[in-house]
Amino acid sequence: AVESLHSLNDQISHFIVNKSKTLDEDEGAFLPSEKESLKNAMTLMRHLLMDAQ
Repeated sequence: AVESLHSLNDQISHFIVNKSKTLDEDEGAFLPSEKESLKNAMTLMRHLLMDAQ
């Protein structure tokens, strides 16, 4: 279970660092409020996973 949390945490970290930049460049994919909500949700999820570990 802990290994799964580590893997998910790594995936979220990778998304936040790499994919979130793509979201900024791809204006048609999401509304600005949706992009911000997605980034906030991913950040919160990552912090919760770190706390759970």
